[in-house]
Amino acid sequence: MVDRRSLLFRLHNSKTRATFYHAERNFFLASRYAPEHKDRCKELLDPPSLEESVERHVTSWARKDRDPSGFISLTCNVLWAFWEWKRQVTKPDHPADPEGFRDVFDIVVLKSSELCVSARLGTEILSRGKCRMAYDFADSAGEVIVAKYIHKEAILGITRISELLEFLPSWCRKQLEKVTWSSNEAPRIETEDIQVKERFVQSIFT
Repeated sequence: MVDRRSLLFRLHNSKTRATFYHAERNFFLASRYAPEHKDRCKELLDPPSLEESVERHVTSWARKDRDPSGFISLTCNVLWAFWEWKRQVTKPDHPADPEGFRDVFDIVVLKSSELCVSARLGTEILSRGKCRMAYDFADSAGEVIVAKYIHKEAILGITRISELLEFLPSWCRKQLEKVTWSSNEAPRIETEDIQVKERFVQSIFT
């Protein structure tokens, strides 16, 4: 399913250690394989199945789990990335400098054809009956799970989200104005409507 989408996206918080980004060599590394977690991870026991591993990764935010993960999360829905950014910057407990906090988020644009071997939709891995919360979240976020790392050939560009806001189409800006930390339903671009998504992305990044 991932190879049906030419572009994938990541909302990346440059201040978090959830995923390691090497700026000079331009690649992403799942936190479990990042240098600061190398020694600690030797002591971790692997969950018994891929599904359980992905479930823990997808729901780590709900459990406030800070254990290193072997996966990196992307999305096939660019609108979700902007929606989640707006939610994050309207947190009631955001830092004293909200404008500064706005500038720690980047949007990463990736070429799915370079990730077709290591990337799968979260809903392809998770069973809704067994992993209901994780499945529902992965479905709403259009979440794509990548194992271990993302090499530089897959990365088309990285841009600070705050620098893109003025270039968003008016209909998108209006949607974002309504988003708060308590918002619980992200806008979707349907899988079948690929041309709409491509035009939307091109209007922002070109």
